[in-house]
Amino acid sequence: MEKERGRIVKESMGSFLDPPTYPTHFYSVETDLNRPRKYRGCMSLTFAVKCEWLHDITKQKAKELLDSWQRPPIDRADIQDWIHQVLGYFHHCYKGKSWKAEDLIIDSERDPIEHQDEHAGVHWIRRFYPEYRLTKEDLEKAYWGSKK
Repeated sequence: MEKERGRIVKESMGSFLDPPTYPTHFYSVETDLNRPRKYRGCMSLTFAVKCEWLHDITKQKAKELLDSWQRPPIDRADIQDWIHQVLGYFHHCYKGKSWKAEDLIIDSERDPIEHQDEHAGVHWIRRFYPEYRLTKEDLEKAYWGSKK
């Protein structure tokens, strides 16, 4: 079976938890190119890189975009705000049998600082900033949605 070609487009797809400057906020992969535009599929760059049915050239272009990311300093204001949002989104969420959303354990009794290696928010942040260490201040600033 021939792998499907796709193309990189300037359109976000599946990026709401990624850092604000990450390429997934600006690009995605459009598929089903033989269909009219309104019926085409799309996927995030992250998914495209691992997609088995997508053509290798498209996967490589997606990977190159992700690899080209220039990681901003972790103490930059927009990155700090992103960290606080991720922590708010994954409030009380810990690893169960895997990191998949359906396997996460909600546990409000667990100390997130003591168990930060199992905390889903910390795990997500470390995908981009492996050196990240959870602090009490970050927990106090954690929120999800818009700031009050």
